[in-house]
Amino acid sequence: MMDIVGYSRLPMADQMARIRELSDLVRATGEFRRAEADGELISLPTGDGMALVFFEDLEAAIRCAIETARAIAEGPGIPLRMGVHTGPVYRVTDINANMNVAGGGVNIAQRVMDAGDAGHILVSSTATELLGQIREWNLQPLGEHEVKHGLRLRLFNLVSEGVGNPNVPSKIEKARAAAGQVAETTPTPAAAPTRPATAVAAPKPQVVRLKLVLPQGWTWLSGEPGNDCPHDDSEAYAGWVARFGPITIRNPQTGIELAWVPSGSCMMGSVRGKPDERPVRKVNVDDFWIGRTPVTVRQWQQVMGSLPPQYNDQGPQHPVAGVTWDECREFCQRVHVGLPTETHWEYAARGREGHIYPWGNHWDPAICQNKENLHGHPRTAPVNSFPENASWCGAVDMAGNVWEWCRDWYYPNSAEAAPTVATGRRSLRGGAWACDSLECRSSCRLCAAPNNRSPLVGVRVARPKAAEQSA
Repeated sequence: MMDIVGYSRLPMADQMARIRELSDLVRATGEFRRAEADGELISLPTGDGMALVFFEDLEAAIRCAIETARAIAEGPGIPLRMGVHTGPVYRVTDINANMNVAGGGVNIAQRVMDAGDAGHILVSSTATELLGQIREWNLQPLGEHEVKHGLRLRLFNLVSEGVGNPNVPSKIEKARAAAGQVAETTPTPAAAPTRPATAVAAPKPQVVRLKLVLPQGWTWLSGEPGNDCPHDDSEAYAGWVARFGPITIRNPQTGIELAWVPSGSCMMGSVRGKPDERPVRKVNVDDFWIGRTPVTVRQWQQVMGSLPPQYNDQGPQHPVAGVTWDECREFCQRVHVGLPTETHWEYAARGREGHIYPWGNHWDPAICQNKENLHGHPRTAPVNSFPENASWCGAVDMAGNVWEWCRDWYYPNSAEAAPTVATGRRSLRGGAWACDSLECRSSCRLCAAPNNRSPLVGVRVARPKAAEQSA
């Protein structure tokens, strides 16, 4: 729920202009467009703002609020406040045959919003508890606040990614003052006394990290990482990769490159996906290395001495295709690597943010080889043709081009994956050149018999980390 603060005091012409401006801005956000295209959104005007009801994806409302706040900060500066809640809401058709919603969830969202000032993104405790099961958000507790009809809500203030109003809402501040309450939020520390000009600043504490060990037979592609590289912190490392590129090692004999993936956790699966992607669950993953690209025709031929009988006539830098699972296992044994598990593959593609696609949450056929855009090629494109589709750890082509074999036996229920249960099929990930956006999602799963030889199927390698040393 969102509305424009001070709307009723504006002249009517300005009111209309502001609402039109806000509507255009919200409709331009990526999350609004995605949810609307997927049939997961109902948007309703409320006079001085709007109600957006997202179905299926709990985080969609938060992401849309952040995108909206950022767009306002960069543009018109509309004094907007927003409230987020999750609760009973169901679709209805009104008397004019228009789609509408009913249920207490919308009313509570308005009460949450009403407690804020311009710039605030307030979140109910109900939404906060569920959001916390997916990933951490910077939600500052505001305590209980009494709203309309004596209802008491426990509220949180979202200040994230450079947006949000960090101040305690004025209504809550006044209510606390009247009740003599102490704020739950952390008080601002007193300013430190001014240091004399002759004083010497205390040295900054040095972060001591275990040193990454170079696996035998590999070389550093971009130099050995220094102590300033947060290779042991998945959240900080994602930012490092965005600025400086991934930690990468290379096998001089084959040219295969591996990107570093630090340990962490992510939500695996999708409520919007196929039945075998559910239920969504949190997984913890240890450090490992993953192929920066799929294995190429040149690399395969160099290791194996020959190519599969079909589908590899486009060039040496195209991903090898038409390889069976058993052939891939033999390839890995010769290079002293392995196939990634489904968990490792999805974590490398999505990271702790749980992106829908390796590059983010919005489909872009221009940056991956897929049925909507083959970029002038009959089938695959050369690997790394689209560096902008890199995942958080620096692996490219994890969507489109070729499906990639995983180590696991396929099991229909993702939460019960059991490599010891022989279903007769192996798991595949990533989508291929003949796939659409649904199959190019990072949570999408496919399976095939180990002896399957398809023009859509290739391979990406992985390997565990070597033992670490003290820096």
